[in-house]
Amino acid sequence: MWNRIRRLLSRRDGALSGQILRYVLSGGLAFCIDFGFMVVLREWGNVREAVAAAAGNFVGLIIPYILSVVWIFDRRRFTNVYVEFGLFFLIGLSGTALTYVLMRLFSGRWGLYYMVAKLITVVLVTLWNFAVKKAVLFSHPDRT
Repeated sequence: MWNRIRRLLSRRDGALSGQILRYVLSGGLAFCIDFGFMVVLREWGNVREAVAAAAGNFVGLIIPYILSVVWIFDRRRFTNVYVEFGLFFLIGLSGTALTYVLMRLFSGRWGLYYMVAKLITVVLVTLWNFAVKKAVLFSHPDRT
């Protein structure tokens, strides 16, 4: 089993299973930064839950970009790094907006404890971000 996982982590052949595993691991790292930033803002800065969660999501955006380019995906649609990062950023902003909306729903409207609400939110936003980034940025080489 460990050999299979090691192969999935090191492959760059476009296999979806490897991409998902690497994306989840990079997302885990980004989540730790995201979650930690949210807790610091909420507990020490007295920032509202949804705002703190959205800010944490935004701060955690840069790690997945770097790892997406160098480790997760084997194809890049755009050769211009500024265009690519700009679109990655916009997709990330959509994830941040989705985080805000879901936190307002889960924590605000439904009354879930904000840390539990964030855990549910991060799963949903991770699925959204992976699907959109793969489709828009990392599906096939630039044809222009």
